[in-house]
Amino acid sequence: MLSAEKEKPAKDIAQWRERLQKELKSPLSLSDLEWHVSEYFSLDALYDSSFPEGEGKYLTEFHETWKQQKPDWKPAFKVSASNVNPSNVATAETYGFQAWVSTDGTSLSGHSLPVEHRLGNENPSDASSGICFDPVMDSLRLGEWAPSFRQLNSSSYNRPFHIHASDVHNAGGSAVQELAFCLLVAEQYRQSVSSEEFNNQCNRWVLHLAASPSYWLEIGKIRAMRLLWMNFCSLNNAGKQAGQIEVETSHVYWSHTDPDGNLLRHTSEVMSALIAGADSILVHPHTLDPSMGLEACRQAVNIGLLATKESHLDDVLDPATGSYIVEKLTHELANAAWNLFVEWNEKPFVSWIESGEFQSMVAERKTALQSRFASGDLLMVGVNKHQSPLARKSPAAPVAAETATSFPALRPFSLDV
Repeated sequence: MLSAEKEKPAKDIAQWRERLQKELKSPLSLSDLEWHVSEYFSLDALYDSSFPEGEGKYLTEFHETWKQQKPDWKPAFKVSASNVNPSNVATAETYGFQAWVSTDGTSLSGHSLPVEHRLGNENPSDASSGICFDPVMDSLRLGEWAPSFRQLNSSSYNRPFHIHASDVHNAGGSAVQELAFCLLVAEQYRQSVSSEEFNNQCNRWVLHLAASPSYWLEIGKIRAMRLLWMNFCSLNNAGKQAGQIEVETSHVYWSHTDPDGNLLRHTSEVMSALIAGADSILVHPHTLDPSMGLEACRQAVNIGLLATKESHLDDVLDPATGSYIVEKLTHELANAAWNLFVEWNEKPFVSWIESGEFQSMVAERKTALQSRFASGDLLMVGVNKHQSPLARKSPAAPVAAETATSFPALRPFSLDV
């Protein structure tokens, strides 16, 4: 904190930096206070009014365009089907979810609970065979090209693609890698359809991201995805489309030794998604204990209800607009991701994946996360710091068996393994 001594105010940021360093009662320097957001950029601890008034002024137009396209924005909530068999439960009332709200805003009284099913679609001509059609990411999970990917350029699709960039996050990828790869996959799909089909469909393509407990980073990342999608559509002559963004809670930061702590982490992730204006939010169960299947599902729903019905975080679209840290993160993440996308897009997509170059980048980031977690530099309260002897353990998330693959597969992992 600055001293109360009367002195002339500093005239520019360089003078402020010198003055603050002089009065910093710590062995640290101002450079030590920089936030190393990613491997691509850091945020200074000191800032002035040059941003967003200068290079970030365009963000005001971004907000207004987004607001005009979604005047009645209300996020849809889903719960994961990974810990409960919905076929065993006839209606939402059985769960005690009378207040649950569906995508169109109507009560779910007497209706089945909305759950997320991750289905591949091996038959592109059959629109009913999958609800999340994403041949690229399905192939990366398998470690071989799915039939639907091989047929991309020979079939006509009359429904939107879903791009599960969340798989990149859950395999250990960084925020910038997640955003850039989402654009790269979108480019593959854009090339597989006609210009007319892209123009008609692009605003209905669903971009899936995952949110970590890094609150501000995730708000900036989700907003950056919206900004990038507007630019991507505009450059392809479809206009600035706000698109559809779905955010799911993170697999990386899910803990089986501290499942109750997952409720807090999921709450932070849901808050980030709401403040960033996600169109739908998927909440995974906090525990995989089979005896708590319905309870975990109820708690997942309650996170959404508390965030909206109690805290009213969905009352205003993009409430963080104008905030320095959010706008700066949006700008820097979008810039870094776009530059990375352009770099990646210069390589033949198929050979690049088959060589495992992209997967190696993600694996390198995963190893760095694991190292930071093991050293205590990356903290998960209740997991590698302040463990509770009363914690109710959960079975660990299942790990896919290693099988022979044509190229390296993207496998989800958790720091608490």
